[in-house]
Amino acid sequence: MTGPGRPEFLPPEDPLPAASPSPEHPVRPEAPVRPTAGPRRTWIVALLIAAVVAVVLGWTGALHKTKGHDRPVAAPSSAPPGPTGPEYATLPDPCTAAGDALPSDVRSVKPLRGGDSCGWSILHSDRSRTLEIVFDREDTDSLGSGTAKVARNFDRDYAYAADTSENGGYEHDPERLGGLGDDAFAAQAFTRILAGPTKTTARSYDMGGAKVEARTRNVIITVTWRGADYPPGARDEKNLVGTRFAYPAARRQALAVMAAVLTRFH
Repeated sequence: MTGPGRPEFLPPEDPLPAASPSPEHPVRPEAPVRPTAGPRRTWIVALLIAAVVAVVLGWTGALHKTKGHDRPVAAPSSAPPGPTGPEYATLPDPCTAAGDALPSDVRSVKPLRGGDSCGWSILHSDRSRTLEIVFDREDTDSLGSGTAKVARNFDRDYAYAADTSENGGYEHDPERLGGLGDDAFAAQAFTRILAGPTKTTARSYDMGGAKVEARTRNVIITVTWRGADYPPGARDEKNLVGTRFAYPAARRQALAVMAAVLTRFH
């Protein structure tokens, strides 16, 4: 887990075909690799930015703490994993897994792929939208089954989402959900993304929404949907603050995406 204030990087918006670079189309990303508790527990969205630096010119950063997979957990709160079927050896395509459940606001945006993750991003002076779909798969080895590892990671993530002193208040009020995979929770999620030609000229986009995380066998799926609308009077400001997504509506949208994604796991 990264320390307080260290940026976690998200995909920049896809530029319109006829548009030329502008302060809202970032110029050069900087993407530190996030330390993790295991070889597959990487924050793949950060790597996604590094992978597209040659084709998407821009700099973006998200000011919020990252997930708590390496955070100790005293006792699991979810049911112990039982025999739910063979573990997954492969994963579906995260960029197509949502299908028709992809939010209409980002359907025109070219997704940015990074390993087992996919991101969609719009950063405009009047609105911002970000969707992230991330798959984390654990394999069975001498340390234990992939399914048991995922159950432990899921419990750490739930505890982290509930601990605002640890996550800086960018996630809070997680609620357990039934009927999604082997276990699932939803939480309120917030971020501030910096985007611009350089770090010194970057603008800050405040946004909020929902995160839904589910586990199925040896895979954790995370869907995060955030955004905001900015009033005309704020659109020339360096720090854009407006009306964040209402949590109930953002939660419904994230749940719809998650339900569609889970149908790709058989």
